Amino acid sequence: PTRRSSDLIGIGRRLTVLPEAGVELYFGDASKFSLRSVDAASFALPENNIFDLHSGSFVISSNGNDNSTTIKSPLSTIRASCDSPFALMIGITTNGGLKIIALLGECKLEQEKLTSSVLSPGELVFALPEGFSRKMSVELSTLMVTSKLMTGFDDPPVYLKKLRQQAMIQALRTRKRYKAVVGDAKN
Repeated sequence: PTRRSSDLIGIGRRLTVLPEAGVELYFGDASKFSLRSVDAASFALPENNIFDLHSGSFVISSNGNDNSTTIKSPLSTIRASCDSPFALMIGITTNGGLKIIALLGECKLEQEKLTSSVLSPGELVFALPEGFSRKMSVELSTLMVTSKLMTGFDDPPVYLKKLRQQAMIQALRTRKRYKAVVGDAKN
């Protein structure tokens, strides 16, 4: 994607990312949020700290402490609260729900009047109207080299160094516990 670091986008706007394109936004407030999206995505920024995601895939991150944000999709709304810097990879599912993968930090995810879930780096959960799915594990090192959200920009994400550390910690923990590396799943 072409970089134009001086372009400003105001709150209340809806943005569409075209195929083969991407956008990376930095928020100029105390939250220190950033948002990355690539390849055919649509989202709105109705208010500070609210991300209304319509379609596509995203990474929402912050290098600040004690941040919380609301993430909406056509089918689900969650509140993410993180005590330390974090990065969450989020995909809008075909049915309009959310697929959330923690890349950095530990985040508490809550749905109003439903259960909550705490995600650590490498964990994936689906957010649906009836609540969260069970947690699944994702290999961070594979995700880092295969996801266009990580590789599709001229500059790497600001949290790449920390993400590499998390991937190494995850690999050591997985090998130590299971004495094997888990590859792919068919379904």
